Amino acid sequence: MTPEDWTGLTDAQRVEKRLRLLEEAVIFLLNASPATTNGMVEDRKRRARAILDARDLCSATRASLEAAPVLDAEAGEDGWIPWEGGNCPVSPETSVFVRFGDGDEDGPEMAQEWNWSRDTWDVDPDCQIIAYRLSKEPR
Repeated sequence: MTPEDWTGLTDAQRVEKRLRLLEEAVIFLLNASPATTNGMVEDRKRRARAILDARDLCSATRASLEAAPVLDAEAGEDGWIPWEGGNCPVSPETSVFVRFGDGDEDGPEMAQEWNWSRDTWDVDPDCQIIAYRLSKEPR
């Protein structure tokens, strides 16, 4: 799988894709026929690769879920999620809109493009992010 296979996907789509690949790896392992003497080495290599791929997919999925954005249930009816400052609340590639202290809104941009912190002494409170909304379109 190449990095291009993952470009343009939302976080949810990435998790769904990882889970689908994990399911395929598990199905392969369950359905693999016992190795014959002639193909035993190759079969063991394929099974070992599938197990390692499944392990890597599990790790990547766990990391994605840990970095997942706040659930929609925590968003207001308008989709905006209040923000009190701190580390970026979503994965850096997530496309978001932001609302600033003065009420202006901007986006969508990748989350990594914004200053999510409020501990910068030289940032005007009107320019600090007070809420964000997930973009429905992948960036």
